Amino acid sequence: MSDNRRHRLLKLCLLFISFLVITGQNILLFMYSRNLLKKRKLSSRVISVGGITLGGVGKTPVVELLVNMLIKKGKKVAVLSRGYRRVEESEIKLVSNGKEILCDVEEAGDEPYLLAKNLKNTVVFAGKNRYKTGKIAEESFNIDTVVLDDGFQHWRLHRDINIVVINASSPFGNGYIFPRGNLREPYKRLKRADCFIITKTDMIKDDNLENIKRKLLEINDSAQVITTIHKPVCLENIAGEEQMDIECIKGEKVIALSSLGDPVSFENTLEHVGAKIVEKLRYPDHHWYTEDDIDNIQARQKALNAKFIITTQKDAVRLQMIETQDVASLRVLRIGIEIISGSDRLEKLINAV
Repeated sequence: MSDNRRHRLLKLCLLFISFLVITGQNILLFMYSRNLLKKRKLSSRVISVGGITLGGVGKTPVVELLVNMLIKKGKKVAVLSRGYRRVEESEIKLVSNGKEILCDVEEAGDEPYLLAKNLKNTVVFAGKNRYKTGKIAEESFNIDTVVLDDGFQHWRLHRDINIVVINASSPFGNGYIFPRGNLREPYKRLKRADCFIITKTDMIKDDNLENIKRKLLEINDSAQVITTIHKPVCLENIAGEEQMDIECIKGEKVIALSSLGDPVSFENTLEHVGAKIVEKLRYPDHHWYTEDDIDNIQARQKALNAKFIITTQKDAVRLQMIETQDVASLRVLRIGIEIISGSDRLEKLINAV
């Protein structure tokens, strides 16, 4: 069989599996809409933050933004995250009680651990069953608001606000459902959303941004549209204890190290602040680094005479599991999210529930 025929056959197989995925989703959504399957409801109000594409949309900083907004309003908040690729995904883990982190990154998963690290006064749980996890949070911590991390496809739990994060660089993936493409479900199901937060808008042209807004409103004209950028804040050491001004990498040779769904945005950010990337080391999303990986990374740094190895916060919590303290040149890029337009609409939406 020729390579072209093999390639076409593979695409057809993946397309058939995608069709089965969509069919299964349609059946489930129909059953929920007819109350044949019942949605569970928490006593707290629930705000879901999710996506329509796989990986790299910027949900974690959006969750942090919303939690900080809610805390300023005097709300008692718990973040519920699945904890993808942690050691025991079926177990419910209290990652943070709002005072200290209670488990390591392997038990928590990288995203819940990072949220617990950055949201020091917030309760964070990891658990697949969001209803059961939410009930534990309500009973143990007297919370009044739940933020679901990556909750758009978690249909079994009622939510008061559905926020969908859209990556401006790749808003609708390649148009195909996983595994043929990187859409989680058909983009027409964005009708369920109450709000779209478009991230990384500084990475595209204004005309493209307007086209994204137009398409989103064609699908769902009742949803609010918020635009944001990912803004570099500072550089930290691996433990997050020492901070350096972002300007220190301007004009310097660096290696960009990441295991993200969207490494391009991270690398573009480094270039925008003036770093000279001499190599882009990309590992699979949620990769657990090994000592061999570190040896190889350091060998590349020496060969290329790079002054720094720059990585992301999400990678940093996984790098902490191995001996990286001797890598003096390893720095972590801390990113914040800045609302460019629609902050008043987001405030109003949150206040209305």
